[in-house]
Amino acid sequence: MIDTTYALADLARDLRALGFGRAATAEQAAAGAAALARLLANPACLAPFGALPAAAHNWLLHAEPDDGFTIAALVKAPHQGTPVHDHGAT
Repeated sequence: MIDTTYALADLARDLRALGFGRAATAEQAAAGAAALARLLANPACLAPFGALPAAAHNWLLHAEPDDGFTIAALVKAPHQGTPVHDHGAT
């Protein structure tokens, strides 16, 4: 059974516990990806933010007080996409 009660605050807590905000190891990245997948399994995970319209920018959902990490949503309209890219050392 998939846990659909996992919320954004849970993701932030788990990322914080994994030590995100510092250079991530492959293990941290894998654990972070699993935590994100758990969040996305909750169809209501973004409900507290209301409707997030498609935009050319990210919607900031969470920012750590010490600037350790942020969580943002990029919302695209149907049939829009983002080209393959990476964020380098960030």
